[in-house]
Amino acid sequence: MNPVVLGVALYVLSQLALGLWVARRVSTETDYLLAGRSLGYGLATFTIFATWFGAETCVGAAGQVFEHGLAGGASEPFGYALCLLLMGTVFAAALWQKGYVTVADVVRARFGVGAERFAVLLVAPTSVMWAAAQIRAFGQVLAATAGVDADVAIAVAATIVLFYTVSGGLLADAITDLVQGLALIVGLVVLLVTVVSHLGGIGPAIAAIDPARLSFGSSEIGALAMIDSWAIPVCGSLVAQELVARVLACRSAKVARRATIAGALVYLAVGLIPVFIGLVGVTLVPNIAHPEQIVGEVARLHLGTLGYIAFIGALISAILSTVDSALLAAASLTAHNLIVPLRPGITDAGKLRVSRLCVLAFGVIAYLLARSAERVHDLVEDASAFGTGGLFVVFVMYYLFRDGKQVRSALSGAIPLRHRQTYAIFMRIREVVSASVYGVLVISVIQGALGGIVFWALGLPSAVLWSVAMMFLSLIPLTGAFVVWIPAAIFLAASGSWIKAILLMLWGILVIGLVDDFLRPKLVGERAKLHELFIFFAVLGGLKVFGLLGIVLGPVVLAIALALFDAFRHPDSTASSTMLIMPTGASMTPTILP
Repeated sequence: MNPVVLGVALYVLSQLALGLWVARRVSTETDYLLAGRSLGYGLATFTIFATWFGAETCVGAAGQVFEHGLAGGASEPFGYALCLLLMGTVFAAALWQKGYVTVADVVRARFGVGAERFAVLLVAPTSVMWAAAQIRAFGQVLAATAGVDADVAIAVAATIVLFYTVSGGLLADAITDLVQGLALIVGLVVLLVTVVSHLGGIGPAIAAIDPARLSFGSSEIGALAMIDSWAIPVCGSLVAQELVARVLACRSAKVARRATIAGALVYLAVGLIPVFIGLVGVTLVPNIAHPEQIVGEVARLHLGTLGYIAFIGALISAILSTVDSALLAAASLTAHNLIVPLRPGITDAGKLRVSRLCVLAFGVIAYLLARSAERVHDLVEDASAFGTGGLFVVFVMYYLFRDGKQVRSALSGAIPLRHRQTYAIFMRIREVVSASVYGVLVISVIQGALGGIVFWALGLPSAVLWSVAMMFLSLIPLTGAFVVWIPAAIFLAASGSWIKAILLMLWGILVIGLVDDFLRPKLVGERAKLHELFIFFAVLGGLKVFGLLGIVLGPVVLAIALALFDAFRHPDSTASSTMLIMPTGASMTPTILP
């Protein structure tokens, strides 16, 4: 057997054995989810470091830095290190003192049971996507070392991970994280020393880096994209269940605070090694086909057999320590905050069984996501942005709605315009945002109704139910009514009703799909008192610059620009009186022009 494959197999089996041995101490839900709230400085520091230091840091970040320089490494390791520091210095002690079990408990205490369940629906998919990223990376490592097909490797990786996670719990996770963290540090340090020696020392190694690659800014990455790349790891991961669980598992508030800060510093220090490999990788492996393979390829070329085994062990350590935590996070949220409350008389053994079944179910879903994804980095960014980022937005929006008047007064005093002009600008922003939201709601209702009509006409069951589902899905970015009608068309085709399937596809594409493009400019334009042509171009520009948020932000930017222009053009008049008011049938010439 290949010595590398043998070494990897022995390492994985030893980790599985250690996890199973520790799992014998797990008997309650608190043991399984929070390690009995018993973690000291060493275990807490390493479990925070090892959990966050996953495949994204070793594989994805190095590939991004290889392609884009430091501008591609904003999130890893710098953004996530900042997130951990913020958690340790501001939130860790306060969270621990409240005695929560999950981040959804925090939401319930502040906003109620309904908000708690909504938070679970946002955050649990995040952890599953994070686990999928680690499983995919694990599969890539197995494929590279064992020489097997990538899909087979991902399936083997998922099986190992599921067996490892279901049997353990956070206590087993924390103890194995200590071993894995040490192996990770040793493997990366060995690789760093070897690469620096190959390049002739520290001085020549640094001199080999193109100075243009040392900037966090880039002409390829716009300012908004740069802000977004920092905001996703900091804001999105601050409320991640994986991090909150480790804070809550510490034995005291002081340990929670200090261990989180220590974990952040270790994370940043060790995370700079893959960044350095990505920077000098252009010199070492200039023609690599897949940038995410840069660290593994450098290790393969410049380490001996024992060194390469140590590196692969380090990489597997990073993956195992993250994936079990992610699956455990999703399971704890679902079991503790959704399922267990529905069964008030459930025993501790029953709670433990529910948590393990949830881990198994989410592991299967993570495997399917891992097979369908193209890159590890994409899965990780989707994970941070989808759920925990969404939860962060919910928190912020709550306080903006509650304290909106004070915020508006503060902004009004800071804007160097007359009070009447500032008020007019705020009113225009409110009109355009309201019009945009109104357009989204009306269009979603229309799309749901159109979907329900065709379901009823084709004799599909529960047409009303699916109509409502399509209406709500039309409100969610990246989804839409197609999530319902495409599977329905496949079902009809599989049932032999090819004509009905083709009719449903045509109706979905030509009617349901295009109604948004035709109606949005008109609906938003009439309520915002802007001509639909200007709304059309504002939405297109907004989508180009802001992504999906541009549907609302594009018209808002247009309204602000026109309001400011009008305020300076007519300083003694009310800005709203001359704002591109275009009644139906009016001339195409805007009234703001002479």
